[in-house]
Amino acid sequence: MLQIDYSKIPGKIWMNGNFIDTKNAKIHVLSHSLHFASAVFEGIRIYNSKPFLIDKHLKRFEKSARILDYRIPFKLEKIKKICEKIIKINKLSDGYLRPIAWRGTESMAPVNLDSKIGVAIAGWKWPVYYSTDAKKNGISLCLSKWKRPPAFTAPGESKCSGLYQICTLAKHEADRKGFDDAIMLDIESNITETTSSNIFFIRDNTIYTPKINNFLNGITRQTIIKLIKKNNFLFKEKKINKNELNKFESAFITGTACEVTPINKINLKKLNTKNTLVLKLIDQFDILKKKNV
Repeated sequence: MLQIDYSKIPGKIWMNGNFIDTKNAKIHVLSHSLHFASAVFEGIRIYNSKPFLIDKHLKRFEKSARILDYRIPFKLEKIKKICEKIIKINKLSDGYLRPIAWRGTESMAPVNLDSKIGVAIAGWKWPVYYSTDAKKNGISLCLSKWKRPPAFTAPGESKCSGLYQICTLAKHEADRKGFDDAIMLDIESNITETTSSNIFFIRDNTIYTPKINNFLNGITRQTIIKLIKKNNFLFKEKKINKNELNKFESAFITGTACEVTPINKINLKKLNTKNTLVLKLIDQFDILKKKNV
């Protein structure tokens, strides 16, 4: 992924009720969320100057905060209008929105029930997540040593900052090994997702995907499952053990950042990136983007 200094992106950020220059969008170093990882956020793609599936993203934003025991102090309709204004102010045709909420400075202990909640919304032109030819040639994945925690140990349904530390470690591990990304297992060695995307596999014209188990049921994942069912493709949602990986012919990932991207290799196992089911789903997702429904 292209590395840039996000403190220097052009345009405005909306922060706690005001539009300010990006360079001035700052919080105090003693903010609770910086120390205790209680921020929640969303990533929303912009196509044709419109936010894609924004209502679903903002409902998840609100749900993520509730799971972490606080509430977003603005109505979702207001946040939606602010997102649309950020797109206009920053002149974004194809880009990305990042709403984020965090606990403030009222406590430096884990307990912080009465904290003020900060909210900001940024927007910028979207860089390439993997590479410019990833959609054509696919990406490579390895199995990570870092595992998704079970439901009784972490709030996996929340898109919260704390859960992304293991994603960062897994992605660093993959980069050092020469892979584009990593697959994360659960404690029973079942496939969950990559560091930022859901994953699907294909064998004998049947599409498989891991059953949700304390990881995000991604919005793009849900969209692709609807397309799979609309096309009457054979489909199964089930536990997939790591030992089954060599049985699959093709695979692809889904997510706001990566959209629908084929996989060319998992560890040493090479996969077919030209599977007709995958190509059809990519085409149909691209149609949805153009319509921006």
